[in-house]
Parts: sequence; C-alpha cells; structure tokens
Amino acid sequence: MEGITNSAVRTRNLAMLLDRLLDGGTITRADLVKVTGLSKATVARLVTELELAELIETREINPAEGPGRRSRGLGYRVPRGTYSGSVLVCTVATR
Repeated sequence: MEGITNSAVRTRNLAMLLDRLLDGGTITRADLVKVTGLSKATVARLVTELELAELIETREINPAEGPGRRSRGLGYRVPRGTYSGSVLVCTVATR
C-alpha cells in the first residue's frame, strides 16, 4: 500500500459507508461492520463524523417486541430544500 495516505484511506472509507447507506436505506452499525469489513471502532468513528456533518441520521428500525432495546439504524439524511439526486454527484466525486 505504498503511496496511500491515511487521509486517502479515510476518504475511501467514508465514501464506502455513504454508498452503503444510499444503497440500503436504513442499516445498523453492526451490519455496516459486516458489509464493509471495517472494525467496530472505525465504523463508530466514521458514523460520528457523518452525523456531525449532518449527512446521516439515527432511525428506529422496528418496534421492540418484548424486553430489550429497540433496534436503531442509520440512514442518509436528505437536507431540507434539496433533492436526493444531488447526493449522487457528491458520492461519485469522492471516489
């Protein structure tokens, strides 16, 4: 991996998470770990970064049936006054 910087890897990983969120609608953090092959810590750090940038949001996936926590997932946050077609331009430009 000579010549690849940490910044380039971070950018690639962010783009990969956004692509998964755009493709899959709502997805859990655990599923992001499975489909991307990234560590839990890396997914957590990138998710926090995307949430702070207001690009993604936390969503309830399904109501709890019985005891335990409700399932929570992540999804792309469409900013008010925009249309989802603008997202594709952004994700393509990061590759």
